[in-house]
Amino acid sequence: MTVPKREDGGAPRMGAAPRPRDHLAGLSRDSDCLGERTRFVCLDRNERPSAWPEADFRAALATLKPTDFNHYPDLGPLYERLVRATGLPQARLAVGAGSDALIRRALHAYLRPGDKLLSPDPSYGMYAVWARIFEAEHVAVPYGADLRLDLDGFIARIETARPRVVAIANADQPTGAMLARDSLLAIVDACARMGALCLVDEAYHPFSPVTLLGDVRDRPSLLVLRSFSKSGGIAGLRVGFAAGDAEAIRALHAVRSPGEVASLSAAIACYLLDRPEIFERHRAEVEEGRARLLAAAASLGFECPPCHGNFQLVRTAPLAPKALGAATSSAPASASRPSRTRSA
Repeated sequence: MTVPKREDGGAPRMGAAPRPRDHLAGLSRDSDCLGERTRFVCLDRNERPSAWPEADFRAALATLKPTDFNHYPDLGPLYERLVRATGLPQARLAVGAGSDALIRRALHAYLRPGDKLLSPDPSYGMYAVWARIFEAEHVAVPYGADLRLDLDGFIARIETARPRVVAIANADQPTGAMLARDSLLAIVDACARMGALCLVDEAYHPFSPVTLLGDVRDRPSLLVLRSFSKSGGIAGLRVGFAAGDAEAIRALHAVRSPGEVASLSAAIACYLLDRPEIFERHRAEVEEGRARLLAAAASLGFECPPCHGNFQLVRTAPLAPKALGAATSSAPASASRPSRTRSA
């Protein structure tokens, strides 16, 4: 047998690489090499656009120990704080690398090939991606033109589609829409009747004040997810937690990777939980920035639907660059007063 030589002079190739699974063909993701983002105020990821205050940054780092670098993570201190903060036993809590990782773990544990994952549309784009990865069908239920969800229609779709999992981001993005507590509970109860898991993603709490965290005690089909990325402003550290029925939490632990949350990330999350005033200060800064943005948008005749996240949806019309420059210069964002926007 003659082995063909490689054009780059390297070792000969021994046959072709194995093919990935067929259902992943054509699935691509944006690069996580983000280029020169430091040159811009980036509003495309709903991050905190300004750096942490220097005093908080140094105080948080001072809580680290040298062994946090060479030992594998011990999440015990973080679980202790979450038990105190939520009032839930540890058996009902699971820590993960942001709410993203916890949603993926839940879908890994519950979705089977051919199952359905149902969610509003538009919503978090990863729902459809994960459905495809786990060989499930994504069922998208559109918002109305007013960016409101038809509750009766959504529940009817749950009953006809019979999904294995229903995912609701509350508040949602990019719409900023928020469902009232009674509406959310009606969806959770519909899921229970149909034998579906209901994921309620509260990544934007407390910008969105509605929460079902305490309802996991008596609704076994409910799984609530929280993130430190938005309210805590630590998107780069990837920390979140899930709260739910003990059986669902055991399923999330069964599919987690070892050491998923780094020691550094856990330590900073502990720092935040010990200082709830940081969450409130950040929320107030965001709302201050939103008020300035809304005033500037109104002066241009733009429509700004109610948004309950750390961003603001703006419905724009064609605008001359000169007019846009004048409007934005009248409402500058500063490091101490960040404004969070998402334009559409």
